[in-house]
Amino acid sequence: TVFKHIESMGVMVIHHKKNKGKGAALKTGMNYYLKHFSASHSGVITCDADGQHDFSDIKRLTDYMTCNENTVFLGVRQFRWESTPFRSWFGNQITRQLFYYLTTKKLHDTQTGLRGLPLSCVIDAVKIPHDGFDFEMVMLKHITDHCAFEQIPIKTIYLKNNESSHFDVLHDSIRVYRALFALYYKRST
Repeated sequence: TVFKHIESMGVMVIHHKKNKGKGAALKTGMNYYLKHFSASHSGVITCDADGQHDFSDIKRLTDYMTCNENTVFLGVRQFRWESTPFRSWFGNQITRQLFYYLTTKKLHDTQTGLRGLPLSCVIDAVKIPHDGFDFEMVMLKHITDHCAFEQIPIKTIYLKNNESSHFDVLHDSIRVYRALFALYYKRST
């Protein structure tokens, strides 16, 4: 697997005994960073493991973070319906519009996994009580409410029509939208 290959190169890979969800995996990595590296590194970069992010874009976010330690950087893909798998194109269109309607924040890619997070954002993110894909939407809401952020265009890559994605369109969409509506309701009461 990809992770075994990465480990063979000397990279630390942290494992859960069973799949706890994407949010839990991200928080485990962030907690490891807080415990071992926060004194010497100004933040973390998250990226999806499905091959959608080009190394040059990850490097570019690293460079931006080095010069702007208090800014969140969101890698945003350019969605064109003719070159994007329909479920990805449609899902992002719906989520983007809903996010704007509920938050008044205009984001070009609400489902990007490529994010450069400064230390203060990481400290807040590990406290988010969601462990699945909904974690990222709640974190995005927090970012747009409390952090300076910039949207950086990145390459749009879909390998084999995005077959490697673990996103369950029905189940995970319900969790994501439920979390987003809960945040909106909490804000408006």
